[in-house]
Amino acid sequence: MMRTLYLQFGPSSVFHRALWGEGLYSLFADRSDEYLLSHLVLDDASAHLARSLQLRPADVVYPDLFQELDPDVVYLERGLFFGSAGDHWRIPQWAAQGVCERGGVVIIADLDANIADDEKDRYSRVGTFMKSRHLYHRSADFAERPVVFRSENREMPMRIRPGDMEVAEWLKPAFHNVPEILVGNPVILHDPMAGPEPSLMNVAASGGRGATPIDLDRGGWFVGDTPFAGVDRIGGGHVVTIAASVSHDYFQERCPHTGKWIVQLAQLLLDESANDRRRYGAPLRAAATLFLSHGSPDKPLVGHVNSKLRRRYGLRTWIDQAEMHPSDSLTRSVKEGLAQATHVILFWSAASAGRDWVRRELKLATRGLNRGKPVVVVRLDAEPLPASLADILYIDAAGMSPDQIADSVASTVDKLRERSRRRRFPLLGD
Repeated sequence: MMRTLYLQFGPSSVFHRALWGEGLYSLFADRSDEYLLSHLVLDDASAHLARSLQLRPADVVYPDLFQELDPDVVYLERGLFFGSAGDHWRIPQWAAQGVCERGGVVIIADLDANIADDEKDRYSRVGTFMKSRHLYHRSADFAERPVVFRSENREMPMRIRPGDMEVAEWLKPAFHNVPEILVGNPVILHDPMAGPEPSLMNVAASGGRGATPIDLDRGGWFVGDTPFAGVDRIGGGHVVTIAASVSHDYFQERCPHTGKWIVQLAQLLLDESANDRRRYGAPLRAAATLFLSHGSPDKPLVGHVNSKLRRRYGLRTWIDQAEMHPSDSLTRSVKEGLAQATHVILFWSAASAGRDWVRRELKLATRGLNRGKPVVVVRLDAEPLPASLADILYIDAAGMSPDQIADSVASTVDKLRERSRRRRFPLLGD
């Protein structure tokens, strides 16, 4: 079962039919323990957009609700962006990457020929996050344009049988009991990393035998490979790009198997990530959990750092004001927080060094260090470190803003995790 966040293509305050795929949404809801329908995920930095766009409360998911749902599947109708200008993602990058880091799936659908052509510049700037970076034909002789294709009889929309597709072996189970799918205006996904020969490693769906691409630059037809759905690995999870119209009820009503394939693909990828965790161990794939040890004088600064670590980088954190309740035992709660943490971040300053509780947390953290749990010290001023931390990695944060500190902490944790991964699994990624 899944926890699904389904982002409809338009705001209900503007469009009478803001949800394109009622049938597809119902399929996800039937397979989910928890599910939520909305239009955008906005963080504090972009919250003003809800007011300027006059969005209804149901159209917006804010960070607190997002973290409460903790979705492992996010489905986006009609692509990644909203609005006619700018590069505003419908889900912040930190949130999308956090879903993937925790082994989830982000599905960016309906990137058909119209979106690929009209929003070319937007998608060319997405970078390595999604396979849509390969939506465009790259050639020294021709401008970058999407390459669309038609079936052998040039019908549109296209009905394609799985048996006629070129699909990666590990992704074929998504077509179990799916005799055909129906798609509109498909665009070829290119993978320049594969070299001159096309690679099937991440192809989730392609045009059937006889599908004929149309090169819009040359204005003609030619025979070639026609993958239009691809899977990219991000962290411990996956990003799926579907470069064709598939969400609308038009496709579900005429071919219910299309929605079934999409939902089964999401479940297959969730299962793949779960198998990886069992195979390689949870620390390799699970998101980092940071225990933020600090004194009361530094609480405002640490609170700001904590907010950015969670919202910008998708990291899990333990901080006393967020995790403790009035009835909790302080010692027990701190011990539990340290036990759950993958890394301890100690904020050290003259104001906090003399606090008994900071030194008690330091003692507990040092025990964790002896068991292989990394400790990172953030030095907020020139206060000398205690002897027990003399040889510990530290960040010289004197003079840094809270945002800069958060960036440094996230970068340091990422490097520590990569180093740990290579030590445990030296052949992976080398």
